[in-house]
Amino acid sequence: MNEEIVRSVLLKNKGDLIRSAQTLTIRPSTLVRWIRSVPSVAAIWNEMEVVKADPAFDSATAAQFEAEIKARATVYRLDGLEVLHELATTDHDGVSSMAEVRLKAAIELRNASEIGVMTGGNVLAELNELYRANAPRIRSIRAVEIEFDGQQTSLTITD
Repeated sequence: MNEEIVRSVLLKNKGDLIRSAQTLTIRPSTLVRWIRSVPSVAAIWNEMEVVKADPAFDSATAAQFEAEIKARATVYRLDGLEVLHELATTDHDGVSSMAEVRLKAAIELRNASEIGVMTGGNVLAELNELYRANAPRIRSIRAVEIEFDGQQTSLTITD
C-alpha cells in the first residue's frame, strides 16, 4: 500500500472509508491508522471532510443520485429493447400465437424507435397475456395406451 494508491482510492470513493477499505482489501481501522500516519493523505482526507460537511455537498450528491437513476433507466430501456428485438426476430415455427407475439414486439420496437423511448412499461406483460390467450391448448384426449411388460392395454377417456 503506498500513498498514491490510497489517495487515488479515497478520491474515487469520495472519502468513504468503508468503500475505500473494501477496495484496498483492508479493515477500515487499518486505513484510518494509515491515513493518520501519512501527512499528505491526512491533509486530503481533512479537505474531503470539510467539503462533505458543506450543505451544498448534499444537494450535489442528490443531483448525482438522480443522474445515476436516469443513466440506469436508459440502460434498462436498452435491455428491454434487446429483449423485444429478440422476441420480434425469433422463429415461431409456424405457431400462430408466437407469430402474434412477434408482431406485437415488432410494433413496439417501431414505436420505441419513433418516440426514442420504450412506450408502455407493461409491454412484456401485454406480450405474455397475448401469448397465453393464443397459445395452443390440449382440447381433448381421445385414447391412452399403456404397455406393461409386453402387455398392451388401451384406455379410452371421453370428454
